Amino acid sequence: MRKFTLLLFFVVLWSFSYAQMGVEQYFVDIHGDLRYESQDRFQASLSTNVFGDKVYKDNRGNEVKYSKAMWEKVPGKDRPYFEDFLFSELIHKYRDQRNVHEVYEIDIFGDARYRNNQGQSMTLRRNIMGELEYSDNKFRATLGKDIFENVIYKDNRGNKVTYSKEFLGKLRKGRHRGDRNIEEFLLLGLAKDVGKKRNYTEEYTVDIFGNVEYKNSEGRRVSIKKDMFDCFEYKDNQGVSLSIRKDIFDHVQVNDGRGNKVDVGRDIFGDLQVKDNKGNKWS
Repeated sequence: MRKFTLLLFFVVLWSFSYAQMGVEQYFVDIHGDLRYESQDRFQASLSTNVFGDKVYKDNRGNEVKYSKAMWEKVPGKDRPYFEDFLFSELIHKYRDQRNVHEVYEIDIFGDARYRNNQGQSMTLRRNIMGELEYSDNKFRATLGKDIFENVIYKDNRGNKVTYSKEFLGKLRKGRHRGDRNIEEFLLLGLAKDVGKKRNYTEEYTVDIFGNVEYKNSEGRRVSIKKDMFDCFEYKDNQGVSLSIRKDIFDHVQVNDGRGNKVDVGRDIFGDLQVKDNKGNKWS
């Protein structure tokens, strides 16, 4: 069973000091559970129940449960202080709410599901067509391949995004190589951003010269090409033109074609330094 990316199901994590902080106190009780108390008598805990589920509770009636199966698939959960970070954000999110109940779980079919006591629900699964599918109460989006091996995003609001086979090949040669969850990241990101639109389209392709081309239904056009000297050139139909190259000292030089130039590199002491052709320097 594929490991589902659960970014959609988790709020952004904020760090905090795991200690007594003024009128707040974070500590571990005798059962090994994380606990929090504040001067205004707000109390919260993050513990593991007898079924292996991870459960957040507070004294304002809020409860969030991550089933054992779901918790085992959470990316990064074994990193130091991950639970501390999560606990801190849950406190921040729910301390001004009351009687909210949420459940994150994996069902018997291996689908990732979310539901709450306010009638909201979300599902991330692989459908019978082999497409990755995200759905909630009113929205549905899929990510799959066509007969030409192009990756296609579609949703029920008429939006469509196409990534050509050749374009994806360039991505796999870069830093996305080996990312087994790239589809999940891509679908959830598109559902969040493109899903806000109606009848919108985007295309990412590679032309016969190996240049990356982008266009959308709002009239935007972008071209990115690389010459024999490893210089990248960016151009769009809104008048923006950039060239990016490295010099013999391994400095990155950016030229916008309008007389503005920026040089980024390290000085003789190894410190990063940025300077432009107008005499400005940053380090």
